[in-house]
Amino acid sequence: MLDEEIIKLQKDLEEALELIDAIRTGAIDALAVNNSDGPQIFTLKGADLSYRMLVEKMNEGALILNKEGLILYSNTSISNFLGIPLKSLIGSSFLSFIDPENLSNFRTLLDNGWNTHSRGEFMMRNQEEIYVPFYFSMSMIEMENEPALGVIITNLSTKNEIKAIRNKVAEQNSIIEKKDLQIQKDREAKEEATRLAIVLEGLPQMAWTANTNGAVNYYNQRWYDYTGTSPEQTLVWGWKSIVHPDLLDNTVDAWRDAVETGNFYEMETLFKRASDQTYRWHLVRARPIRNERNEIVLWVGTCTDMHDQKETLEQLANATAQLKIYNKDLTSKNEELIKTNTDLDNFLYLASHDLKAPISNIEGLLNAFFNDVEVDEEYKPMVEMMFTSVNRFKKTILDLTEISKVHKDDQHELELLELNDIFNEVTADIKDLINRKKAIIKTDFKIPSLRYYRKILRSTVYNLLSNAIKYSDSTRTPEIVISTGRINKSDYLKVEDNGLGLTHENLQKIFKMFNRIHTHEEGSGIGLYIVKRMIENVGGKIEVESEPGKGSSFMVYLN
Repeated sequence: MLDEEIIKLQKDLEEALELIDAIRTGAIDALAVNNSDGPQIFTLKGADLSYRMLVEKMNEGALILNKEGLILYSNTSISNFLGIPLKSLIGSSFLSFIDPENLSNFRTLLDNGWNTHSRGEFMMRNQEEIYVPFYFSMSMIEMENEPALGVIITNLSTKNEIKAIRNKVAEQNSIIEKKDLQIQKDREAKEEATRLAIVLEGLPQMAWTANTNGAVNYYNQRWYDYTGTSPEQTLVWGWKSIVHPDLLDNTVDAWRDAVETGNFYEMETLFKRASDQTYRWHLVRARPIRNERNEIVLWVGTCTDMHDQKETLEQLANATAQLKIYNKDLTSKNEELIKTNTDLDNFLYLASHDLKAPISNIEGLLNAFFNDVEVDEEYKPMVEMMFTSVNRFKKTILDLTEISKVHKDDQHELELLELNDIFNEVTADIKDLINRKKAIIKTDFKIPSLRYYRKILRSTVYNLLSNAIKYSDSTRTPEIVISTGRINKSDYLKVEDNGLGLTHENLQKIFKMFNRIHTHEEGSGIGLYIVKRMIENVGGKIEVESEPGKGSSFMVYLN
C-alpha cells in the first residue's frame, strides 16, 4: 500500500515538474515561480493563441514583470536581443541585465510604471557582456492572481544602424542628384554651345565659348585662322600661349574673377598673329548664359581686333596734346595781337583827335590870308588845290575818327525801328547824289519794323545805298532795290543794283580798309569796312554777289 502511494506521489511529482517546465518554456499560458511563501502559479488573463502569436512575431521585445522584477513572461525577441536562451530568462531577475550605473534610474522607471505609463532609454547587457541601448515603455497589466508590469523593449542599436544607413542613402542620393544636375547642366551647355556655334561661325571676329569653370570648349574658325593653332593647342586654357607675356597675369586674373563672380568680362589685351608673329590689341568680352534657374551653363566671348583704332586714338591723343601746345602759343600770340590792336586803336583815336586842331588852324590861317590878299589869276588854281587838300585832309581825319569809334564803341541799345523812317533819313542826306545820278530806288520791306541798333542800321543803309548810286554804270539809269525779309529765323537787309559790278578778285578786297576799286568817284575806301565791322560786332554778317557790267547784290544778315 505504501509502495503504491509512493509510486503515485512520484507520478504526481513528475506531472507537476512537467507542468512547471511547460509553463516555464511558454508551452502554456502560466508561470510557476518561487516566492518567499513557496512556489506560486501565474497565468495570463484572457490570453489566447492569436495574442501569443502576435507578441511572438513582434520585432520589439515583450516582458511581464512582477513586483520584485522577476520575468514572468518574455517573447523570443528579447532572447534574440540579448543572445540568452528563453528558458534562462523566464523566472530570472530583469534588473540583472541593466547597466549598474543606471540601475537606480531604472528602478524609478519601474516604480512609475506601476502607477502610470512610463518610458525611458537604458543600456542592457547581452551574453557577450556588451551593453546595448534599448528603449523601454511600461505600464501595469492585470494577471490572474495579482497585477504585473507589462514592458515593451525596442532595440535602439538597430534603429541607429538603420538611421546611419538612411543617412548614407540620403548622402548617396544627394551625390547622385548633384551628378544628375551636373549632367543636366552639361547637357544644356552642350546644346547651347551647339546652337551658338552655328551663330558664332558667322561672326566677323574671333568667338569662343567656355564651361562654368572657365575652360574654353569651342573656338570659331577665325580664331584658328588668326592664331594658326589647332584645337588641341588652345582649347581649355591653352589660349594663354598667344597672350603677350607682359599682359598674361592680368588677363588670366580678370577672367578667373569673372568666372567666380558671374560678372561680365571685358579686357584689352595683346594676341599674337600667326601670319607675321606680331602682337595686336584685341578687346575681349564674355557674357554668361543662364538657364531658367538662373544658373550659369555657358560663357560666350568674342575677341575684336582694335589695334588700328587704338593706334589712331594714340595718334589723336598725341595730336591733341600737340594742339594744346599750339593753342597755348596761339592764345599767347592772340593776346599780344589784341594788345597791339588796342594800342593801334588808341593811337588811331588819339591821332585823329589830335590832328583836328592843327588842320583847323591851317584852314583858318589860309582863309584869313587869302581874304586879305588879292591873288593873281595865274595863282588861283594853286589856292584852290590848297583848300582841296585841306578838305581832303579833314575828310581823312573824319574817317579815322569813325574807324576809331567803330573799334572802341561796342555799346549799343536795341530800339524798335521803322525801316521807312531809316530809309527816308538816308535819302534826305544823299538827295543831291540821287538827283545828280537820276537814280530810281525801290523798297520792299517784308519786315517793316524790327528791334535793332539805330546807328548800325542807318550807317549800313547809308553806305550801301550811296555806293550803289555812286558806282552806277554811266550807260544806264541807276536802279536800286532795298528790301528786308527773314531766312531761317534770321532777319536780313538786301541792297541790289545794276551798277558797274565787281570781278571775283575785287570781291575779296572791297571790305578792306582804304581799299577803293573804282576811283572815278570821290571816297575814302572805309565805308564798307566800317559796315562789315559794325555788323560782325553784334553777331551778324555781310555777303556780296557781283558780276561785272550787271551789278551787285549785298546781303546783310542782321542776327
